[in-house]
Amino acid sequence: MNPLIIGKNGQLAFCLSSLNSRSIRGATFWGRDELNWLEPDDHTEKILNFKPSHIINTSAYTAVDAAELHQSDAFRVNATGPEILAHAAKRLSVPLIHISTDYVFDGNASRPYTADQPCHPLNVYGASKLDGEIRVKESGCHYVIIRSSWVFSETGSNFVSTMMGLNASPELSVVNDQIGRPTYAGDLAKLIASILDSDTHLDSGTYHYSGGDQVTWFEFADAIFDTALRHKLINSRPTLIPTTTNRFQSSQRANGKTVATRPLFGVLNHSPELSDFAPIGNWRDSLPNVITTLTNRKNG
Repeated sequence: MNPLIIGKNGQLAFCLSSLNSRSIRGATFWGRDELNWLEPDDHTEKILNFKPSHIINTSAYTAVDAAELHQSDAFRVNATGPEILAHAAKRLSVPLIHISTDYVFDGNASRPYTADQPCHPLNVYGASKLDGEIRVKESGCHYVIIRSSWVFSETGSNFVSTMMGLNASPELSVVNDQIGRPTYAGDLAKLIASILDSDTHLDSGTYHYSGGDQVTWFEFADAIFDTALRHKLINSRPTLIPTTTNRFQSSQRANGKTVATRPLFGVLNHSPELSDFAPIGNWRDSLPNVITTLTNRKNG
């Protein structure tokens, strides 16, 4: 197999590249140098000439607030890009695995979202990701859309790395009314590799995969600092002050910053079909290694 993985500089691609999987060992990773959705180019011809056995799209415009100001760029990366990949997959008769997000929902639910529930994104990022899903489905290719949430890892910009970068602060205000399931990118990578390696057929469709316990951002931050302290990776931790989304956004806007509206409830159910390929990862189990790696990199 020679899978083509798009988005080589992202968290998920980094975790995929570290796996000793039969399919991933033969994979090729493309980043902006090879496939830049913001630059005019014959992207389709590049993909067709490469002739991959599978296409995995991990690339995305993930700057949620910046997307409000750069809507065209967000839609080019999150909607037009997946559409191009899907049409190439259709012409090559190969499967496309496309990663999406809980932000396609409005957060008004009180129970975990199932993959077939109606989508009502609240911001440009969510709208562009939903548009990408729709274009993939309409292409006629064999597709697997995997929605995930609150992804973190040892690399890139994510909530864990942000919190660890602020560990010397005496106090931190953290939102306590947004709820989700943190997901370790390494667990999501193992799921994708298992799908590629398996002889089991996964029907075209949209699936949900995220971490274990549901928590607020405040509770997630508390777990991060507790883990770091327990493993003696920090000597002290900040005092966390719970705040509301409205209060946080108001303070940001008062400072002249553009802030996208976030869904308050982003908990995804776990699609049972995926249990044949990989167990649900527990984000609490992944935290110690992630924080250790981040700390060693900072101190090294």
